[in-house]
Amino acid sequence: MHFGARNKKLLLILLCVVIIIVGIAVALWYPQSPPEEQGQPPPQVPTKIHKLLACAICNEKVYFLNLTDSSFVEYPFATVPKASTYALVSQKNLLFVAAGNQIIKIDFSNQTTMSQTLEGSLAIRKILLFDEKIYAVISDYSLATAKVAILNLTDLNLLAEIPIEEAGGYAYDLLPVQENFYIPTFNSSSGEAYLLKLDSNFNVINKVETNLVSPAEVILVNNRLILRGADKIQIYDLDLTLLKEVPAIFGDGSIINDGNSLYVAGSNLTGAPCLYILTLEDNTIRINKTISLANASGKAFHVVKVNSTLYVVTWDRATNSTIKKIDGENIETIAIPTTGNNWPVPMATGAVYLEVEEEQR
Repeated sequence: MHFGARNKKLLLILLCVVIIIVGIAVALWYPQSPPEEQGQPPPQVPTKIHKLLACAICNEKVYFLNLTDSSFVEYPFATVPKASTYALVSQKNLLFVAAGNQIIKIDFSNQTTMSQTLEGSLAIRKILLFDEKIYAVISDYSLATAKVAILNLTDLNLLAEIPIEEAGGYAYDLLPVQENFYIPTFNSSSGEAYLLKLDSNFNVINKVETNLVSPAEVILVNNRLILRGADKIQIYDLDLTLLKEVPAIFGDGSIINDGNSLYVAGSNLTGAPCLYILTLEDNTIRINKTISLANASGKAFHVVKVNSTLYVVTWDRATNSTIKKIDGENIETIAIPTTGNNWPVPMATGAVYLEVEEEQR
């Protein structure tokens, strides 16, 4: 009796062991479906955000400055042709570059590059992302007219190309405001400069002669248009009534607004690169500070603000192309590893802040 009971106990233990072994074998032989098929969220892949300054130097290429350690990084897939004019705009993981008569889309998430070539002898002066499309402001030298090209954001398919006859040949910026667009123009042959107001179909509904002596850039601040020329800044209302003209600001580089101050990249009275820090009070612009960026003659081209730090792309005869990192009272000079020492043209270079997300495997 005792022997039989012990055998039953052993058989029961053996049966349990067999069941466990068979269960493990089945689990290994038939892999489970992924978590999302079981109604569970997929596991989160850790990511790292790279904060970059994309900087294009005419007749060179696009350089990528890592803002964490101030080092330049290479992305082999991010190929951009040499061009005499560049313009840049970015979204997260995406960089759009206008190079000569091409528009290039660089996708850092899948490391691909695509391009679209626009016909004609062109200089694409400005590109912007608006209404899920790409808008490009073009000076067409072959036709001596200005155009606006509209492209699909996904595949760069050309949706429309609209001539702006009243531009007098050359357009340099495009600002969407509500249902309208504003385009500053400048004709180097005649010296005529206008600010155009257009409807949503790019029909000119108003224009004013600005008497600026160079190409211009326009931004919107507190429902007013701030038009930057090489030797002055003008303030207009949205109906193109001139409210104020502020001379002695020599800034033919970019102008930005951070809500508190205006920053203008340009040159000072001695012809050296500088950064103007301005405030807009009512209809008056005041110069709060002028930051000298070099001792030799040259210009500041682009200013980009990232958090509280300013990055200014400059060129001067002593140090060639540089990026000035301005953090409070500290100014760090970062040399751009260019191959030449040609004087770049402010409107032919570009700089933009870019965030690239990288999965950490």
